[in-house]
Amino acid sequence: MSIASSDDIRLVTLLPGVMADPIQCQLKVATLQTKYEALSYVWGSESDARPISVNDHELHVTFNLESALRRLRMKKQQRVLWVDALCINQEDIPEKESQIPRMRKIYECAETVIVWLGPSTPEMRAAYESMKSRPDLLKPENIMKKESREIMKEFGKGFFEPVWWTRLWVIQEVLVARKLVVIRGQISFSWNFLEMTLGKNVTGKVNPFAASMKPQIIHHPMHYFCFYRARLARGETIHLLGLIKVFYRHESKLPKDRVYGLLNIAADGDDIDLYPDYSSSDSDVFKRVAKHSILKYKNLDFIFLGRGPGRLADLPTWTPDLTIPWERTPYSLLPSKEPVIFAAAAKTVASPVFSEDLARMTVTGVCEDVISKVSVRP
Repeated sequence: MSIASSDDIRLVTLLPGVMADPIQCQLKVATLQTKYEALSYVWGSESDARPISVNDHELHVTFNLESALRRLRMKKQQRVLWVDALCINQEDIPEKESQIPRMRKIYECAETVIVWLGPSTPEMRAAYESMKSRPDLLKPENIMKKESREIMKEFGKGFFEPVWWTRLWVIQEVLVARKLVVIRGQISFSWNFLEMTLGKNVTGKVNPFAASMKPQIIHHPMHYFCFYRARLARGETIHLLGLIKVFYRHESKLPKDRVYGLLNIAADGDDIDLYPDYSSSDSDVFKRVAKHSILKYKNLDFIFLGRGPGRLADLPTWTPDLTIPWERTPYSLLPSKEPVIFAAAAKTVASPVFSEDLARMTVTGVCEDVISKVSVRP
């Protein structure tokens, strides 16, 4: 079932049934104008595969996807979904490469993006039922009271744990969605509810309850999702370097996806002349991104990122390794509206020259001294 037009996508129709029934789907080619919902989820372990039926043929999918389809299936009505594992031929690399640049449009055009966090815990279900039966607990005057705090902390604990929050590919799926619904087990709630109870508002201010929680929750990726969703809604531009900096802790199966997964939402994504190519090495992708950032911002601060042990062996020293956590950030790359108070190069700009294979970057400068010895990092 090939995709002929650039406006065509595959959609899967989830046939009705009760919870214990086998999963049955029909796959068809449609356009982006078709009404559908898009699923945002984590694949999970491929070693635990479950059979489903697609166009009367058996197909094995991960346990997490099978669980999501089972949860989303309705008893008497069909449900039209876009699911990457089913709607993109994962064995066809050229097709996969051609579909990745369209992912933003696919999630933008979906009527609803459904976030599947996996099964819920008994504690989370109890907390959620308490919140539903006692809406007064969420009122500003009550949210800091002991009863509200205990219930919300239990709910928040179950909500923040899923590995979905740490995956890089979900970033664009959340940021561009028109409407978001979050599901964990039998619990379902809107993204707006999460922003109101656990997140930041559009000004970036944390609500009083969230501010009282532990630092790892305050700095949870959800807050960055809320912040960048608001920026896109206001029509603001987001650049690739900023996205790489903010979401560097997010994980992807392939290192190069740390770039490919962010290109579609970056305003300068098309300027890099970089398209998903899984035959390219991780080193080649990182070099091209580094070159773009250095030339765009006219300084060399980018080369200080992605340092430390464990760097890719074939990566030039001037190129950051985007798989390494950034322990230090140059002052000029920190988000600040204040003028830089230290600038040894004054207002001069970098004018680097790159070798054709990007193995070498040549810059001009003033020789201050010569390094005689480099010690082993403690």
